[in-house]
Amino acid sequence: MISLFVIPAVLVLFSLFWIFYPPINRNRLYGYRSGRSLRSDSAWRKANFICSRVLLVISILIFLMQLVAFLIIGTDNDEVVTVLTISYVILIFSIIPITEISLSEKSASNEINKENS
Repeated sequence: MISLFVIPAVLVLFSLFWIFYPPINRNRLYGYRSGRSLRSDSAWRKANFICSRVLLVISILIFLMQLVAFLIIGTDNDEVVTVLTISYVILIFSIIPITEISLSEKSASNEINKENS
């Protein structure tokens, strides 16, 4: 059962590392990389700020979901493992739209500020 908590634990550690040691400069090796995040230094910093925190929340949520499921149902239920695995994949991939929406909100507000200036 302990091995089941390795992935959430690694995700938590990775997100904490990312929070305390964010990528400074835009690069193609480390950090949240998308077309929007690579457009400017401010977009890069915001994307990595948001993504690291969303990853931390999702990692803790995955850990708690797994803990509750296995304390209540047990470790030998294949249906639970399948549902949890699908949930994890959905949660992990939800990081991308959350970050992209946040970046588009910032770029939209910047455009409004430029028009008002």
